Amino acid sequence: MSFFVETWDPSYGSPIEINELDSASESVKVDAEVAVEKWKPISVPAVNLRSSIIFIDGVRRFDAHIWFEDEGHPHRGICATVGAGSVRCTATKAEVEHTRIERAVHTSAVGIADIELPRFGETYKFKATKDDSSEALNMSVQNHMARLEDLISAECEDEELVVFDGPLQQRELACGVGYVKSQHVQYLPDDVVPVLGKLKPGERTPLIDIEGRFLRWSWFLRLADVGSVASSIVRLELPRSLSIEAAVERANYVSALLPRYASMAHKESRAPQNLYPISGLERQLRRRLGSRDLLERGLRLASA
Repeated sequence: MSFFVETWDPSYGSPIEINELDSASESVKVDAEVAVEKWKPISVPAVNLRSSIIFIDGVRRFDAHIWFEDEGHPHRGICATVGAGSVRCTATKAEVEHTRIERAVHTSAVGIADIELPRFGETYKFKATKDDSSEALNMSVQNHMARLEDLISAECEDEELVVFDGPLQQRELACGVGYVKSQHVQYLPDDVVPVLGKLKPGERTPLIDIEGRFLRWSWFLRLADVGSVASSIVRLELPRSLSIEAAVERANYVSALLPRYASMAHKESRAPQNLYPISGLERQLRRRLGSRDLLERGLRLASA
C-alpha cells in the first residue's frame, strides 16, 4: 500500500476532510458554466500579471481571559489583539502597504468601560457580545478582525485584483476574490466530485453558482503537484454581481496567476495552500501585535 505525507502542518487541522465534509446549506448550481455531463478539468492559458495583485489577510491573538463581576454574577471576557494588512505584488517585488492593529475586550457584562493601560500606552476597547460562551467570544474577535480587513479593502476599490484570505462573505468588491485554503463543506454532487482528483496543477473546475446568504461564483483550483490528488486544492469565490462571462474570464486569469505564489514545505508549514504573499503578511502582522507578556502584565496592573 502506498501512502503520502501531507505537507500541511497538522496543528492547523486537515486542509480537506474528504470523508467528513459537511453538506452545503446553500443552493448550488453546478451547471453555471457547463452542463453537468460535460464537467472536466479546465486548462487555463498562461498570462502575465497586468499590473499588480493585492493580498489581504488578518491575524488575531488572545492576550488574556478575564472575569467581570456584575451584581454578584461572574462574566467571562477575552482581551484580544487583531491585525489586518495588505501586500502588493508586482512582477518584480512584493511590499506590505496598509496595516491596522487594534485591541479590544469582548464580554457580555454590562457597564464595562474600555481598559486603559497607561504605562504601556495601549487601550482595549469594549465590544459587547451576546453571551459569555466560547463561541460568542470567539466570533466577536473574528468579526473584529474581519472589520479591519474591510477597512483595508476600502483602500483597494480601484485595484485590478484583490485576493482575500478566506471567503468573500458579504464583500461585494468588484475586483475581489475569496481564497479558501481548507475545505470543510461539500458543494459538489457526487457525480462530479471525481473531477477534483483529475485536476493537474494550474487546472480548475467549471464555475458553480452558490445561492445562499451571500451569492457568489465559485470554483476549485489545484495549485501544485505535491504527490496526492487530494492535496493542494483550494476553492475560490467571485462576487455574484459579475456576469457569467466576466466571471469565467476572471476565473481563468486568477487560476493562471495563483499557482506561481504557491508555497513550498521547507518554507511554509501550510504549503502549498498558504501562498507566499499571505504567509509573509501574516509574519509582519504578528510582529506588530506587540508583546503578549507585556500586555498581560499591563492588564494585571490595571485590574489591581
